[in-house]
Amino acid sequence: MGSPLSPAIANFFMEDFEEKALRTAKLRPRYFFRYVDDTFIVWPHGPAALNEFLEHMNSVHPNIRFTMEKEDNGQLPFLDILIKKREDGTLSHSVYRKPTHTDLYLNGESHHHPSQKRSVLSTLLHRAKTISDAENLEKELEHLKTTFRRNGHGERDINLALKRTFEKPERMKEKNPSPEPASRQGVAFAEQRRRYLHERLFLQLLKIVIFANRLAAASSNSSTPSPCLS
Repeated sequence: MGSPLSPAIANFFMEDFEEKALRTAKLRPRYFFRYVDDTFIVWPHGPAALNEFLEHMNSVHPNIRFTMEKEDNGQLPFLDILIKKREDGTLSHSVYRKPTHTDLYLNGESHHHPSQKRSVLSTLLHRAKTISDAENLEKELEHLKTTFRRNGHGERDINLALKRTFEKPERMKEKNPSPEPASRQGVAFAEQRRRYLHERLFLQLLKIVIFANRLAAASSNSSTPSPCLS
């Protein structure tokens, strides 16, 4: 699992890396988006220059290597999004599933806790709502409802999940006006405190790293040995 600081430090490194790489590139992409270690770019300079850009990205750091996947038939998967180019040049987006995907999820007739089974439905519906554009949303919802039925989920649970996902928050609050339990408030406060402590720890670690780098640079540039205590 690693340290909670690892993703933040990795992002700092990649931000510095891509800033240097794009600054020194002969040609730059029109758009450059990165999520962790996956990058999506729009390249307007032709396929030959694209291969040169890939070689340039792989030459910036000896331990960073990129692979490339180009659009095929006007479409390209990125993470769990399928991006398609329309005839007018705009882009549409829908949920992407790999060819090996089986649509098998936690079965509705299993002996898991009902909240766990409800979370399967809510998570997939939320993903459909977030990723799919207007022209692809209805098709995705029909696919999910068929998938839920095949996985043993009843119509009542499916309809409740749809209402939870697509009803406005104001209407849900009107139906559930009860205040948040004190136990949940305590959990939320504990989570905020944990994040605050992690941020403080990261800042202290960052200061130590910067100080160590400056000390090492000063020692290497000095012609006389540094004094020490014995």
